[in-house]
Amino acid sequence: MAKSKSSKPKFDIKEFMLKKGEYVVLGVAGAGLLLLLFLGGTTYTEAKDPKKIADGLTSKAQQIQRSVGDPADPSAVPPLTGMYDPTKPGGYIQIAASDFPLSGVMFDPTARPDTKRENPRVDRIGSFQVDLVRAPMKAHDIVLDPEGGAKIAVKVVKKVAEADKQKIKDALAAIKGNAGKARNAQKAGAQPPTGPAFGPSGPPTAGPGPGSSSSGPGPGSSSSGPGIMPPGEGGSGGFNQGGMRSETTINYIPVEDLDRAAAEGKLPAMTVVPLRMVVVNATFPFKKQAEEMKRALRMKTAAEAAPFVRFDGFDVRRRVIAPDGTIVGTGKKYAEVVSSQKDNDTVGWYDYRYIDKYQELVASRMLSTHLEGADKKDKTGISAYLPYFYRYEDNLVMFLPELVDELGKYPEVKLPPILDTVRKMKDAAAPQVQKSAVLERLTGKGKEGPQSARTGIFAPTTGAGTAVYGGAGAGMMMPPPGGGEGKLESGLGNPLTAAGVEIDDILVRFIDPDVRPGYSYEYMLRVKLINPNYGNPKSMANPVLAGESFKTLPGPWTRLGEPLTVPRESHLFAYDPVKYEEDVKAAYGKQQSLEARFKLPAGNTHTVVQKMTWLEQVRVDSGTNQREPVGAWVAAEMPVARSGFIGRKTYVKLPLWSSEEDRYQLRELQTEKVGKGKDASTPKGWLVEEFVGRDVLVDFEGGKVTTRFAGKSPVIEDVNTELLIVRPDGRLMVRNSKDDMANPERVRDVAEWTAWQKNVETAAPVGAAGDNNPFARPRD
Repeated sequence: MAKSKSSKPKFDIKEFMLKKGEYVVLGVAGAGLLLLLFLGGTTYTEAKDPKKIADGLTSKAQQIQRSVGDPADPSAVPPLTGMYDPTKPGGYIQIAASDFPLSGVMFDPTARPDTKRENPRVDRIGSFQVDLVRAPMKAHDIVLDPEGGAKIAVKVVKKVAEADKQKIKDALAAIKGNAGKARNAQKAGAQPPTGPAFGPSGPPTAGPGPGSSSSGPGPGSSSSGPGIMPPGEGGSGGFNQGGMRSETTINYIPVEDLDRAAAEGKLPAMTVVPLRMVVVNATFPFKKQAEEMKRALRMKTAAEAAPFVRFDGFDVRRRVIAPDGTIVGTGKKYAEVVSSQKDNDTVGWYDYRYIDKYQELVASRMLSTHLEGADKKDKTGISAYLPYFYRYEDNLVMFLPELVDELGKYPEVKLPPILDTVRKMKDAAAPQVQKSAVLERLTGKGKEGPQSARTGIFAPTTGAGTAVYGGAGAGMMMPPPGGGEGKLESGLGNPLTAAGVEIDDILVRFIDPDVRPGYSYEYMLRVKLINPNYGNPKSMANPVLAGESFKTLPGPWTRLGEPLTVPRESHLFAYDPVKYEEDVKAAYGKQQSLEARFKLPAGNTHTVVQKMTWLEQVRVDSGTNQREPVGAWVAAEMPVARSGFIGRKTYVKLPLWSSEEDRYQLRELQTEKVGKGKDASTPKGWLVEEFVGRDVLVDFEGGKVTTRFAGKSPVIEDVNTELLIVRPDGRLMVRNSKDDMANPERVRDVAEWTAWQKNVETAAPVGAAGDNNPFARPRD
């Protein structure tokens, strides 16, 4: 058997590493070390000198420093003004953190959401509209005597039906309550003086005509135009709240005796009370406030939060500037105060007790309330949609008194947010709101159901409270059961929409009835939000904020624009003597004694002026406290002699209120006889003392001018007159009859005055609305 050949042994890496592994590792490490030493040596030999590098950087820095801001080098680097200062450590000025305020949160709010409530922030008033209104309101004839008592005018009426006795009883109770509130308001805390004391009117303002503007040139400023009243002169004395009327069909009794007088068939008489008042309409961002309420109450939608947006009325601050530019109650000049922002926000402002003033001057006498709603006289149709924007329930709306139609009306609301929404409502065919629907809402008989009770000046004076005042023309009356169409479909359940149209803003209305001509008035306004968290501390993040001190949450103050200056209410014009002679002849042509009494004397010694004055009242006798209210612009013409005072007692065909007829009537004052015997006659009209003035006619040119020619008869021509007048303050002014007779504003106002006289003179007697309604008012 052959022997097998042995095989070559195989290389075993494991065996090798066990025997020679340490030598292999040491060899690799040694080779790596040698490589690193080689690389380090080569790098060291190539490195630059650090000192040279530092010197190069320093040189470059000095070169840049020299070239910064170098005007000779167009490519020079602009200097770091306000930030770099080589004298400071590090070369830079410290930058304040306030220079870079945060616009958002510093960190992402990743914490667990807080379910606890907060008090909502209250927004501010948005847009606003300030208007001046002059007109008489329908009123009870209540007078306040200096001893604090109150009297009321009553008249004998027809037999009262049994069904009306309870209504009369309720009405008398309401009247007595209002008289008491007027006394309390008059005794309330003293306010800074707002104008001149009661007394005769001052000299008239000669100018472009009454009613041309609701505001003057600014507080304490005088215009350079001719005939503008200088600061501190003139002004109306104000309506005499304590004066009694002279009408023989009425007599005054203490308010406490009303019940006994009613038993004798004597019931309150109606009169008119002239008002001069500032009416402010302003918007409040209701939708925005609902969004804030959603956030504060941790609700899901603004619609869910909207019913919690309820208000507790508003606050008013007022500042009064006298005609001489002094802020009333401070002695400081307005121009100086407004130059300092701090003083402008604080000096002269005071919390205005508007509720007391409104109660005293308006609400205590007001016969009926003017309510917005569909009105045939409103050509724009805006008033029919305004109730959608009024939150009557939240005391944000002061009620306007019902005015005498022929002598005044309220200005239209022209606020852009409201007009835009009304336009959308019209496009969406939203129903117009009838006045009956508004009354139902106010009395809690509408679709919304009972509402929160309103008291004081925020409770409307309508037929709802004194139904006995019904009858045509009486103002707002109680509607028949279920009456009225176009009810407020939105209600309070969804106050963010009305007939499918979103309502972003609501209306706030404030009335200031205590303003005087020549004075300027500034206002601040803020609303007061009822705190939805009040009395519920457990739901609050801070329970203290649900306490009594936080029952209402006031918003920020909003200043309502620039001061409103109440313009002067008497204007003076040069009148055409020829026209005056024609007027006298037409009035007294058949009564020679009266014609001679009023015509111009011969010799061109007199010229003629016309005065246009807004009369609040006329005095019956300077020796008594009797007066008759007017509340209208009245014009009168009168002769004036050279160097004579302009103005005198003048007979005017003056409409005065008749409580017997419940309308204006022409009344004559039978106090003067002109002529003797059978020729004695009484002038027509009422002797008005209020046209007496202190201006003096220095001289005049024109009139009946005689021109003589040699050898010919003299020619007498009627020439336009030009008058030189000196004012009580020593200023001179010139009036021209041609210019004044053509003045369009004078022509307009005289035409309105003449038309009113004619309408009153030709009006037929008014019959009663019904034998069962002793308080019936004139028919429209």
